[in-house]
Amino acid sequence: MMATHIVSSPCLVPSYNNLGLRRIWRMVGAMLQAHRTRRLLGEMDARLLADIGTSRAEATTEANRPFWDIR
Repeated sequence: MMATHIVSSPCLVPSYNNLGLRRIWRMVGAMLQAHRTRRLLGEMDARLLADIGTSRAEATTEANRPFWDIR
């Protein structure tokens, strides 16, 4: 009879370190998305702003928020 050995691969076993890195990457992605959408909001003309129901002042305030402020 042949002995079978089960070897666990480090990439298949979840660890707290990997979960922390995933959370960091998700946060970085959210920050990049906030930066892109705020930049686009700042570039919208009056017609587009009216279509989404916001004023130039509200759009400017939102567009000027820092990328890390993702509340």
